[in-house]
Amino acid sequence: ERVLSDVNISLGSGEFLALFGANGAGKTTFLRIIACLAKPDSGGVFFNGSNVNEDTDSFRKSVGFVSHSTLLYRSLTAYENLRIFGNLYNVDNLEERIKVVLDGVGLLNRASEPIRNFSRGMLQRLTIGRAIIHNPSFLLFDEPYTGLDQKESDVMNKILREVHSEGKMAIITTHNIELGLQAADRVAVLRKGSIVYEDKRKNIDSGEFKKMYQKISF
Repeated sequence: ERVLSDVNISLGSGEFLALFGANGAGKTTFLRIIACLAKPDSGGVFFNGSNVNEDTDSFRKSVGFVSHSTLLYRSLTAYENLRIFGNLYNVDNLEERIKVVLDGVGLLNRASEPIRNFSRGMLQRLTIGRAIIHNPSFLLFDEPYTGLDQKESDVMNKILREVHSEGKMAIITTHNIELGLQAADRVAVLRKGSIVYEDKRKNIDSGEFKKMYQKISF
């Protein structure tokens, strides 16, 4: 059974796409293929004109992936976690970069605490820190609002706006229409593995989109 079929999306530099879809629509598989964590049976992913599967290592240096798994070490501090991932990417001036990232995700004052004591929202913010430590130009966010309360969701949206303002290209998958529309300048809907809607955010009325989404997403 096909999970995705004829999905064709192009993003320009600095564009931020919100990809909506019901559970099982294929959103996570789509992001995993882009991140080179899964391989499609046909087709490919192209970045700056090159097929990413032909130089996976180089592409991974340009991409940051925030998935359902934090990939963090619970027994270590926030600072130690970012140092590990920074070393993996050979980040220059790593000590300073860690401080900048922790400040950006609102965790600088908790840098020396073991993350096993962190709330869900704090772990999610540190996961974003882990994904951006090497300053990638392309970011993937898979349901970043899951399990967050309103306050934590507001903090998450602030971080996403900052990522957007830095001119990074990004894709976010989410069930939260209101927050997804706030974060993005492009919108698409995935239904049963196919794109059934795509438009620029500036052309979309949020109320009308919610009504339309209920009709086309299931």
